[in-house]
Amino acid sequence: MPPGTMDLLTPTPSWPPPPREKKPGLAFLLSLLLPGLGQFYCGKIKRGVWTLVFSLLSGAGVVFLLASLESGSNEADILWGTVFRAFLVLYAFAFLDAYFTASEISAGIDPHVVENPRVAAVLNLLTRGFGYWYVGDRKKGVIIFFLLGGVSRAAAKVDDLQTTTLLFLLVEVALVVMAFDAYRIARRQLEERLEVLPTTDTPMKPAPGFGPAAPVGLAGVLVLGYIALATVGLIMPDYSVIDQSRAVYRDSDGAKSYSNPRYGIEMQIPQRWEFDTSDPTYFAQGVFLDGACQVDLMAQESLPFFSLDSLADDLADQLLIEYPNFRFEASNGVTLSGQPARDVVMVADVDGTEVRQHYYLMRTGLTLYALVTTMVAGFEDVCLSDLEFIRERLTISK
Repeated sequence: MPPGTMDLLTPTPSWPPPPREKKPGLAFLLSLLLPGLGQFYCGKIKRGVWTLVFSLLSGAGVVFLLASLESGSNEADILWGTVFRAFLVLYAFAFLDAYFTASEISAGIDPHVVENPRVAAVLNLLTRGFGYWYVGDRKKGVIIFFLLGGVSRAAAKVDDLQTTTLLFLLVEVALVVMAFDAYRIARRQLEERLEVLPTTDTPMKPAPGFGPAAPVGLAGVLVLGYIALATVGLIMPDYSVIDQSRAVYRDSDGAKSYSNPRYGIEMQIPQRWEFDTSDPTYFAQGVFLDGACQVDLMAQESLPFFSLDSLADDLADQLLIEYPNFRFEASNGVTLSGQPARDVVMVADVDGTEVRQHYYLMRTGLTLYALVTTMVAGFEDVCLSDLEFIRERLTISK
């Protein structure tokens, strides 16, 4: 064998292999535009597909369930919140993972990332312990899965809203702690792998492009936004059943009154009217002439994202859909209990008789109040002054 042939046949050892160069800033912007694109750019096709599919599904769920926010159903609100949370987590994961994956590729670390710390964290946030399975700690994953599942089922069965809220909050806090724990475990595994690698005289290049402040800062903004939204959900009042334990009814020479200090409400009706307390979803109902003249006071929780005008328009549209015999007449600005309000006027034809209803809408904080007056045609002489009496004397102090 000619001299030098052995040298040609023996590959020259090199460590680490020359890294490919990926731009973290570009990867971040691509996933910011559409979750998963940054992973595709980095060559992580399978991860990009999963990120894209689940982000689109959760985003579609957020839009589809948006109408449920005004339904007054706690179950619908919880479902929407769960889907919205999943969308935020996946969106933040998409651009953070894209940025740091590109950085790891450029630094030559990517071939040694077996259990991705970011994947471990997002799995624990969304699946109650699957992140532990991902990093190889299956025993902890099984225990956590059944433990949190039991707490969630208990929260769903408890009738007390405050207890339910606290249990769900406990689960949320546990998921965040588990996400940090799974990230820590995967990160430690990667560091242990890197410690045993052969050293090289060629230092790893820093990742090109801007630093991590932008993606990390944006993720922080999303986290703060979610916390703010969750806080609103925790303090959202519940009017599915009105607490009448502190309600007081009084008679005087000129009027009868209903007051409920629990809600800061006082309503007066003329002496000849009667209060009807049969419906637990109303604060109070006043009835005269077997319902030819009637007034109802109710409330529901309302998110601050919707203006009073839009709520009035939505109410009119909903009534027209649910009751084909209704027709819209007017929507005017008025006052109710000294606060700006909207008066939505609807007219119905009931067996050939015209029935006129006024929906006086007023919002304070996270509560939308509705004073609904009903008057059957032919009773204007006895109803109009009484209904105005009731509206002018309504007091809502909370």
